[in-house]
Amino acid sequence: MNIKTKLFFILLLFHVGVFAQQEVIIPLKYNKALQYSTSSAFMRSAVVNLDLPFIDDFSNNSDYPDQAKWLDQKVYVNNNFGVNTYSIGVATFDGLNEQGNPYNNSFANAQGGCDTLTSFPINLYTKPNGGGNYSLSDSIVLSFYYEKKGLGDAPEISDSLILDFFNPTSNTWIRQWGVGGGVTGGQDTIFNLVNITIGNSVYYQDGFQFRFRSYGAQTGNLDIWHLDYV
Repeated sequence: MNIKTKLFFILLLFHVGVFAQQEVIIPLKYNKALQYSTSSAFMRSAVVNLDLPFIDDFSNNSDYPDQAKWLDQKVYVNNNFGVNTYSIGVATFDGLNEQGNPYNNSFANAQGGCDTLTSFPINLYTKPNGGGNYSLSDSIVLSFYYEKKGLGDAPEISDSLILDFFNPTSNTWIRQWGVGGGVTGGQDTIFNLVNITIGNSVYYQDGFQFRFRSYGAQTGNLDIWHLDYV
C-alpha cells in the first residue's frame, strides 16, 4: 500500500467515524411531564364571562393553561421549548393531547387537527364599572406573539397555526388569521407580534370568544408552535 493509498484510507476511516458519532435528534412520542403531572387538566373554575382586559403570559407555573381564562387544557405550558421568549412561560402546540399522548397512533403519518386553546366567553358589549357600551370606535385589538419550532420540531409548509373568532348570535367560528410552517412561518427562534383588530360589530357582544388551533402531525411532539403574551 503506497503512501497515497494509506492517506486516503485514514481519511475515509476518519469521515466514517465522525459520521457514526453524529447525534440524531428524534422528536418525543409522548410528553412525560404531562403524563405524570400533579396538575389537573380536568378541574377548573366555573365558566363566567370575563371583562376586558384579557391578559395571559403563561407564567402560571402549571403544565396547563390558566383554568380561569381558558376552556381547554390541550396545550403544554412550559419554560423549556420556546427560544427568546417575552415572558417566563409559553403555550406549546403539538401533536400530543392534555395527557401527553398522541392524538392519533393508528398510523405513522396521521395528520390533522391537533391542539386547541379556547378563551372563556368575554363581554364585548358592556364596559365594566358602568362605562357604557363598546363600539367599533374603541378599536379593540387582540395581540399575541407566536414562534414556530423553538427547541422543538419545525412545522412543515402544510402545517398551520390558526386564530378564530366566535359570533354568539350565529353560533359560528370564523377564521381571522393563520400562518403556515416552512419558510413562510417566520424564523425558528423569533417570536412574531400579531395584532388583530376586532373590526366587525357582530363580535361586540357578551359571549365573544377566540381560539387558537394547530394542524400537523398527530403522532407525537411534532410540528410545534409556541404562543406567548396574549
